[in-house]
Amino acid sequence: QELYYCIHRESGAVSFTNSLHDLPPGTCDKLWREVPPGHYVSGRSPELRQFALTPEQLELRERYESTDLGFNLDPSSDSGDGSSDRSRHRSGQPWDC
Repeated sequence: QELYYCIHRESGAVSFTNSLHDLPPGTCDKLWREVPPGHYVSGRSPELRQFALTPEQLELRERYESTDLGFNLDPSSDSGDGSSDRSRHRSGQPWDC
């Protein structure tokens, strides 16, 4: 569900709503902004802050961490014979299972 916020210029107060259509006339006209998924508004001088990764950021993090650990997340490189990077230690030796 969408969440919108408006910072009142005079007081610095923040208002929130789930529906821009139900607002009374003159309530922060055209200053409403959507709070994106994974974000929140807080602070004495209210700011939009991120608390969760976007899907794109998560994918980049997974790729970075997988290469850092010596894994390859590219499914096209997995031959299915146990020789892929996912089935071996950094040393190149197979995992003992």
